[in-house]
Amino acid sequence: MSTIHKELMPLVEQYQCSFISIVPVEGAEVTEYDFPDSTSLAESMTTNGLELLLETVTRNQWHHILLADEVVRLELHRHDDHFVLVQHFEHQKSIHQTFTWHAKDTSTLPQRLKPTKTASSEVESIPSTSSVKLGAEFCLHHGVELPYVAGAMAGGIASVDLVQAMSRGGMLAFFGSGGLSLNEVEKALATLSQESGIWGCNLLHNLHQPEIETQTVELLLKYGVRYVSASAFMTLSKALVHYRVAGIYEENGVIHAPNKVFAKVSHSSVLRHFLNPPPRKYLEELHSEGVLTASQVQLAERIPMAEDITIESDSGGHTDGRPLMSIFPAYKSLRDQACTQYGDSFTIRLGAAGGMGEPSAIRAAFILGADYVLLGSIHQCTVEAGTSDVVKAMLAESTVLDCGQAMAPDMFEQGSHVQVLTKGTMYAQRSKRLFQLYRNYDSIDSIPSEELSLIERTIFRQSLDAVWQETQQFWQREPHQIERAERDAKHKMALIFRWYLGQSSRWARLGLEERKRDFQIWCGPSMGAFNSWAKHTPFVDWRRRQIVDVVQALWADVVQKF
Repeated sequence: MSTIHKELMPLVEQYQCSFISIVPVEGAEVTEYDFPDSTSLAESMTTNGLELLLETVTRNQWHHILLADEVVRLELHRHDDHFVLVQHFEHQKSIHQTFTWHAKDTSTLPQRLKPTKTASSEVESIPSTSSVKLGAEFCLHHGVELPYVAGAMAGGIASVDLVQAMSRGGMLAFFGSGGLSLNEVEKALATLSQESGIWGCNLLHNLHQPEIETQTVELLLKYGVRYVSASAFMTLSKALVHYRVAGIYEENGVIHAPNKVFAKVSHSSVLRHFLNPPPRKYLEELHSEGVLTASQVQLAERIPMAEDITIESDSGGHTDGRPLMSIFPAYKSLRDQACTQYGDSFTIRLGAAGGMGEPSAIRAAFILGADYVLLGSIHQCTVEAGTSDVVKAMLAESTVLDCGQAMAPDMFEQGSHVQVLTKGTMYAQRSKRLFQLYRNYDSIDSIPSEELSLIERTIFRQSLDAVWQETQQFWQREPHQIERAERDAKHKMALIFRWYLGQSSRWARLGLEERKRDFQIWCGPSMGAFNSWAKHTPFVDWRRRQIVDVVQALWADVVQKF
């Protein structure tokens, strides 16, 4: 009798399963064992609990084990810091759960696996087996209920409350740290780090202030954040590489990188950066700084920068406006080619984002080959979103035609655009007018006096001197901006105009009614699509749009008609 077989006998005796398969380490071949005389797994599992199974898997450091009989299949996946358990009942619904566990500690075990009368009596509210089929690999790898991710809406709109609700519902959401101060980000991370479920945080590429990006990564590592949504990256940064490879190690021939990067990309050149291993120049710098050992550098050269890459099409906020139907198949081919360098060691999953606000659009993404979907705009109109009730009411009334292009606050001088809500607000028109003036004149003083008077009266609604004083106060954190403005009149004009662009999103989040016509609300057509779908549901009233209820209702429709 083999050593493994001996380890299995106590499991067979306690759980009365007729079949067991084992994957000792990730990527290894499956070993199968038959025990035809044992046929009451469901009853035995309910009576005896999980402790023996967890102890056996942990002691042997097995990656995956499956126990089955004619009625029940139970799968247990061991990850670096958690377990994923899936129970499949014939002709019934499935249980798919994530949890942590330490020897002799039953407090963290899934409630549905503690002794109950019957295994089937606890599965009424769990997604059906048909729903698990979509994005199954994504769900199993990350230990989530659904292949549905809530994106990191900036400015804390993807709030702590929203992320907590999704995490407690067994789903992944990213906190919207973009545009917040480091103190605000740290406060959020301190709260979220108390959660036992899965969650993540946004890391926004900061081309002009790389030190902010570096300090954000330091906070992510300090609070043990295992999932990061990397957005607005045009090329890789040293800070992002540091996050990805921190703590990398090898065990039993398998490379483990504890920190997971979800990359958002819309251009093929950026996609290639994330498909490939981290740049050697950054690895060498991290090694010279004592952050990585020589062996860790070698390991890092064998992993992709991201194992989950979201293909972003036409979306709210910053967008290239490219259609998902065109770019996803092309980028999927690039992914398939890049994966050959990793063999069976790593799987790179592709997600779809942009333009999805109702079930048929989500279904279309999976037909294209998506492993998961990531939604953002529609979540702004949920109860937990970190924006004002005024904004939520405006969004709830929008249609697919009520959005358009406006100037981007962070890349104003370059003429970059963001997609925003246009119904009920004039931000798009007013921001474009400011950019026309910036492009046509070299300084504030060169703008005709009647034009300046109009700006003060209708856009700023206060004097230019008052705006400049507030602008100087804001940039005290970066004095060189003010010093440059004193020397460069055009830069001073840009900072003054950017005051309006920056305040407009703040007014929206605070719900200042007197500035409603200036609200900057990042939004794509998906919001209107969701509203159209929601007309025939309880969600027609945005006050009933709790994030988990919304996601589960959308998903139920997705799998019902797939």
